[in-house]
Amino acid sequence: MSDGTWTVNNWRANKIDKNTVITLFTGKLYELNENGLTLKVTPKQSGTQAMSASNNFLTVDMKATVALTQNAKSSGVGSNMYSFRNNADIYQTFLMMYDRLATVGGSHEIGIDTAANARVGINSYYYANGIVSADLTASNASAVSDPSTKKVESAKYIELRNEQNLIEMLGSGSNAATLQVNFDMVYAADDLSTQFPKKDPDDNTQSSLGTKVIGYSKIASAVKSAANSATYVKGTDNTLYYTTTESTATLTYNVEETPRNAAGQYSYLGINSVETGDDEMFVDTYAVYDTHRLTNPGSFIELTLTLSDKGDGYVTPATGNPINSGTALNISEHLTELKIYGADDTVIFDQTAVAVDSDTRVTTKGSTIYKVRVRKELLKTKADGVYLIPITYKVKTGNTLFNSTGKKYSNYKVSLTAATYSSISGSNYSKTSYAFDHIIYTNARVLTSVVE
Repeated sequence: MSDGTWTVNNWRANKIDKNTVITLFTGKLYELNENGLTLKVTPKQSGTQAMSASNNFLTVDMKATVALTQNAKSSGVGSNMYSFRNNADIYQTFLMMYDRLATVGGSHEIGIDTAANARVGINSYYYANGIVSADLTASNASAVSDPSTKKVESAKYIELRNEQNLIEMLGSGSNAATLQVNFDMVYAADDLSTQFPKKDPDDNTQSSLGTKVIGYSKIASAVKSAANSATYVKGTDNTLYYTTTESTATLTYNVEETPRNAAGQYSYLGINSVETGDDEMFVDTYAVYDTHRLTNPGSFIELTLTLSDKGDGYVTPATGNPINSGTALNISEHLTELKIYGADDTVIFDQTAVAVDSDTRVTTKGSTIYKVRVRKELLKTKADGVYLIPITYKVKTGNTLFNSTGKKYSNYKVSLTAATYSSISGSNYSKTSYAFDHIIYTNARVLTSVVE
């Protein structure tokens, strides 16, 4: 405090004078054993470990007691807590995370896979004075106010705070408090395989595969530091949850080996400006996007296209991010007449034009990312849920252009991503639908006579 007054919150040795009477307790103050936390996990279909569209959430129930040890009570810790109940704080919090093993002999992944996009729904959260053996309900406990606003989600854990100062409960009566939270971890059907690995339950060699739930009850003197506290009780539900199929989409991106029509040029991934001069070279490509394994594919498909070169660093996409690493180039400075075709060879994306109707959305982020989102019925199909997407463009080349603009002869990477969306403008997409592939073309100047 600014006036130098000693309190339980700001005590320092230099603030204690000969008239100050203090009691400093060290040692084991709290009961920290397996009885301090009860963890129960129930799938939507009780008794079923295989996660699926009809079994897509886990209900997690954690119940914890926070109590002083008998030695602490006998030493007067409880009475001291009660005396300073208006100046001291003790908070409890629950943490939940997964232990995932996806391959036999592989490493365990501890945490929460945020790509699975779990929705956390709190069903109930109660606290009570003393040790309560029965489940806490509104009839024997107090409800935590607005618990959904107190949860913290991260890639390490789900934290379910209650923000109840337990100091008075620990300082009186039985010197204990009981807390219980019940919540659901809900997944979209296509996202289940992200958190729960694929497993054949009939294959004994895969018996160790799956995902189990870990819970913690932690205490600290501040709400925000409780998650990192070393004072905790840990519980594990050893039931292994898994999927039997992987609901994922795939994308392949290739160059056409034949021209789009009899009068067209052939596609080349090796461009030699000694032979072509300053003529732009036509490249004819196609993508195959296979979504047939997805349980709930959206109504729209979004494609993104980027260009990068070897010298500046190839672009590498990751789920949800077309440019996870590398340097994206200005596309129009290197490629022209870029078009993406749909059913009946209709143009659904034109480098020089905007979207043609309400079923197509086009954006060009600083000309380094081309995006088109289109209703999937407007695309060509090879089979049910499998889409064939032609993409054509011309590559700028030649000394006249390269010498005047400083462009480089190099290897260039055209990266393509695809994902399904539920609407033309929303941001929600299926994580397991996100797929990417690329082609690399060479823009060079090679004197073949010298090479020979």
